Amino acid sequence: MRHLFPVTVTILGLVAACSESQPLVQLEGCRDDMDCPGGSVCLRGDAGLRCVTILDAGAPTTGTPALALSAETLDFGAPLPSAATTRELILTSVGDVPLEVYEVRLIEDDALAEFSVAAPDVPATLAPGESTTVAVTLIPVDSEEDRGYVLVGSSDPARAAALIPLVSWVKGLPVLEACVDLAAPPTNCADPPAFDFGAVDYGTSATRVARLRNANEGNALLTVTAITAPEPPAVPTSLFTVEAFTLEGGVEVAASLPVLLGPQQSTPDLYLRLGFNGAIDRALPSMYVAVATEGTATSSTQIPISWTINGCPDGWRDLRSDIPGCEYACPVWPSVTETCNNVDDDCDGVVDNGFDLTSDEENCGYCGHRCELLHATSTCDNAICTIVGCADGYANVNGTHADGCEYQCPVWPAVAEACNSIDDDCDGQTDEDFPLQSDPHNCGVCGNDCLVQGLVCSSGACVLTCPPGTTNCSGACVDLDTDPEHCGTCAKVCAFAHATATCIDRTCVMGPCLPGYANLDRSDGNGCEHTCEVWPPVAEVCNNQDDDCDGQTDETFDKLNDPQNCGTCGHACSYPHAQALCVNGQCRMGACDPGYRDLTGGDADGCEYQCPVWPPQDEVCNDKDDDCDGQTDETFDFVNDPANCGECNHSCALPGTQVACVSGGCQIVGCLAGYYDLNGGTDGCEYHCATNPPSVEVCNHKDDDCDGQTDEGYDTLTDPNNCGDCGIKCGSSQICCAGTCVVNDEVNCGYCGRACGVGVSCYGGSCIEPGIVIVTEMLIDPSGVADTQGEWIEVFNTTAYPVNLRGWTLRDDGTDSHVITDDVWVPALGFAVLGLNANYASNGGVVVDYQYASFSLGNSGDEVVLQVPLSPLVVVDRVNYNSSFDSVGKSKQLDPDHFSSVDNDTLTNWCSTSTAHLLPDGDTGTPGAPNEQCP
Repeated sequence: MRHLFPVTVTILGLVAACSESQPLVQLEGCRDDMDCPGGSVCLRGDAGLRCVTILDAGAPTTGTPALALSAETLDFGAPLPSAATTRELILTSVGDVPLEVYEVRLIEDDALAEFSVAAPDVPATLAPGESTTVAVTLIPVDSEEDRGYVLVGSSDPARAAALIPLVSWVKGLPVLEACVDLAAPPTNCADPPAFDFGAVDYGTSATRVARLRNANEGNALLTVTAITAPEPPAVPTSLFTVEAFTLEGGVEVAASLPVLLGPQQSTPDLYLRLGFNGAIDRALPSMYVAVATEGTATSSTQIPISWTINGCPDGWRDLRSDIPGCEYACPVWPSVTETCNNVDDDCDGVVDNGFDLTSDEENCGYCGHRCELLHATSTCDNAICTIVGCADGYANVNGTHADGCEYQCPVWPAVAEACNSIDDDCDGQTDEDFPLQSDPHNCGVCGNDCLVQGLVCSSGACVLTCPPGTTNCSGACVDLDTDPEHCGTCAKVCAFAHATATCIDRTCVMGPCLPGYANLDRSDGNGCEHTCEVWPPVAEVCNNQDDDCDGQTDETFDKLNDPQNCGTCGHACSYPHAQALCVNGQCRMGACDPGYRDLTGGDADGCEYQCPVWPPQDEVCNDKDDDCDGQTDETFDFVNDPANCGECNHSCALPGTQVACVSGGCQIVGCLAGYYDLNGGTDGCEYHCATNPPSVEVCNHKDDDCDGQTDEGYDTLTDPNNCGDCGIKCGSSQICCAGTCVVNDEVNCGYCGRACGVGVSCYGGSCIEPGIVIVTEMLIDPSGVADTQGEWIEVFNTTAYPVNLRGWTLRDDGTDSHVITDDVWVPALGFAVLGLNANYASNGGVVVDYQYASFSLGNSGDEVVLQVPLSPLVVVDRVNYNSSFDSVGKSKQLDPDHFSSVDNDTLTNWCSTSTAHLLPDGDTGTPGAPNEQCP
């Protein structure tokens, strides 16, 4: 029968044991059993360590006890630091009489106590044939060899003190080294290793081979327990195969897992052959071969897999070099020759390529739109059917192309216009070249010649002399003020290139441009100088052409920021699963599509990571990437988090305590509710707070916020709400000085001890003197909004104390006057803005600190006066300006070098604000901000 005693005993000292049948005789001193002669052991007695011989006194003489051991040495191999390794030693009674076991204990070579023993209670008696088990456990704490002994003291006269050596190898973490070659066992390792198949023709296969070995320099062993080649989802055939083998004499031998790899190539290397089936036409998530190991610092090594595919399956095309795989599904298969039908017939990713809709007369602007205009020959120009020429007898009088040549000529072929009430030149007008009101040969009607009659033509009638206001020019009475043929003087003809002309006040004036021309330089001298590329003009499109005839090309298209026309027309930005942006004419990736993230940080693959949880949420401990950052449970600190101490959801919480997680173990570190550690000492949470829970500190002689202090933050010496003690509130005209409410007057004006000068009064907490507040900027005549909405005045506090304008008067020397009824604090050496309208949305975009009424700024001159209602009245500041001071749409500002009530009286110290300080509605100014230097 075998007995196993499971109690683990760590032997820290040597304990002597004896038996009535086996008395002990004490001999000389010793350090261990090796110092003692045969038949004796080194035991601790009253006099310390001594060699003790076991004597046979009174034992049976009919037989001899004998001890057999299951092992003469316990070899623990090369265990990892902190990992437990156990070996068993079986003690068997093999004599013909019972065996007495007096002692089982450890002897270690160093003081680290890395061995422990589970032994039987001694003394113990084993009958002949009976066994018991001693379990020895090694838990290394360093990487050195560990050695020692198990001492077994028994009644066996041949080995009264048996020593069983304990040995272990040099320890250390094994290292899995992997390298990958093409199709043969690799010889040189690249870092990091990867199964890179390169370019594989669609439908073909390829292989790569990886070598695995233990690169540890010590004696640690590495065990490969599993090899996993992942199969991606939704693939109809097997994509990967994996084989494991070793080389024996250069011959491959299939290997079955687990495989033990010794350090420094003490065992044959393990090889992996990964087969790849190229029948895949699309991009897949990141793939890798996982090699699971035991004994290494990590339980798995991942070797990435990469490839590209040449060719596509039927019905698919690879049109995007930036997206792996065949991403384009052909709308027509088998593909055919492209026709103009809004379908990609030839499967090249472009619809109706080969058809220029801007010039194809059979497909002008869109497929099937044929250019056939009435009584005209036509062409397709910029996707518009345009007249090239009219049929005989017809003309395009209205200048439009859509209705063709709509006008039938009454005379054909056309001839020069004659005065005959017929449209001879086929331009849609009759006798247009003959001014019947003034032509002396055709006065009033064709053929009425006034000159033959000795008369002149005036207003369509032959008269003796020209009426007043007209002049006789070759027999025609003309108005030199308005006649474009005789403008200012006879025979002075008004004419402008490509434009109509009129005569106004004897001056030639250019009228509208002729069709197809524009006056872009706004100069009459060269007429309508710009020839339109497109006529009639159309809305601008991105085509490097001036479609709207404004002299600019593609001006409505922002090629620096438009992702559809980025850098140039038609260059569209696109990124997988991401918003496409255009920045300074370069494509940039924007926000990811819902459910995707960019973890690689590169734009080429877009937002390549598909979130397992969407929408993302705060990370919870559940082996999922809840917050979609490519990591799982990364926010949980298993070493220090008391809610997940050592492992997920292992909480250290205990009732009535505050705890912490230290090195993955729970420790009590906090206080019960209502107790606080204020002194940081060893007496723990020494302070019991009467307030529970704590609150914001108020002045009530209590520790409201439980910080050990009462009423902190309240200065009863100066606080007018708690003057001298909590709750004592000073009157509205008082301040608190040294714990006493005193009158807010010239001795203590706004602040304790702040005395006003001789003859200076205190008003509203400020010593009132001229120049303490001055006018520094005014918008007199806004252009972005009406004067009644946008006028404002900026004032500046020249003192080191804030000034309250409540009760002050804003007036001019006329009837405008307004008393400021609210608190308007102008900060020390700071600005405030007073305005007619405090509404930011309607006042031109100005932040107004106070809205006044019954006061406005005159555009042709006015006064701005700030005064305080003392007796006598105190004028703090005055600015007078004249009619030349106003600048439409620009504020007038005081130069910063002249910020005083004297200097702001001089108008040359003021200037208009520049366009560098545009306000939202187009005016300029610096309300509430520092003024700019005047030129």
